Amino acid sequence: MEGPRVAIIGTGQMGSAAARRLVGLGYSLVLWNRTRRRAEELGSSIGVRVASTLEEAVGHVEYGLVFLLDDDAVAWLATSLPRSDGLVLVNHSTNTPRMSIAVARRLEALGICYVEAPVIGGPHTLEEGKAKILVAGESRCLRRAASILRDLASSIVETGPLGSAMAAKLAYNMVLMTSLAVLGEAVLLADSHGVGLGVLGEVMRGTPMESLSKYLARVAGREDPGGARMHVAAKDLEHAGRALYDSRIPGPVSAAAGNLYRIGLASGCESYYYGATAKILQGCRGSRIW
Repeated sequence: MEGPRVAIIGTGQMGSAAARRLVGLGYSLVLWNRTRRRAEELGSSIGVRVASTLEEAVGHVEYGLVFLLDDDAVAWLATSLPRSDGLVLVNHSTNTPRMSIAVARRLEALGICYVEAPVIGGPHTLEEGKAKILVAGESRCLRRAASILRDLASSIVETGPLGSAMAAKLAYNMVLMTSLAVLGEAVLLADSHGVGLGVLGEVMRGTPMESLSKYLARVAGREDPGGARMHVAAKDLEHAGRALYDSRIPGPVSAAAGNLYRIGLASGCESYYYGATAKILQGCRGSRIW
């Protein structure tokens, strides 16, 4: 029997991972991406149809799963969707709370049930069903999305009213990305005095910093686990800054980390894993920045 019908909207790393997981669980998928070639590559590899238009993608499905980069892309989606009564649109993108709430209001007028559901974890954890998904929305929409969310994640956390899941994801990213920024400086300081990554890891072992030690090789640019690139970190911290501003909260630490990632983009680091912060400080084109 045909499984639940789902449109994957956005076939980057995360959307592709979700598609591979769901098709393996028997879901009936259709793919849509603004750059059609990317959707076609994924579709041919997993045997899934690619829609020519957004309207075609959502026209005959029960769920739409959204994996887009930023507020601008999600705002475009919300203003481009046709009326689609009964559709459950699950937004797995990382957006500002303000944008997510505005999108929910727009989609409600189109007969669409909206759930915000940003993901904690990378493409591999999502494809393996081991990700954590934060959810917020009206209870009726959460109930309707519950089964597909359970198939995607090992842990689901209800965070509160609309906007709260996006706020929680941005807060999580702020902690992670600012930690990696200072860890990059620490790695370079240690290296300048002959302290290697192994020794620094031993120093961190058994302390509250032990959990960060797994990032040492990544920060130094010696290990690339895949997943988000530099531009994603820069975008997430920029969105966090918007959310802080909306709440009239200063954000000097996350702003400094955001500037570091923007320096990375300007100095040739865009192809690096976002955690390679020591490489930013060294200059990804081979010369030191400072």
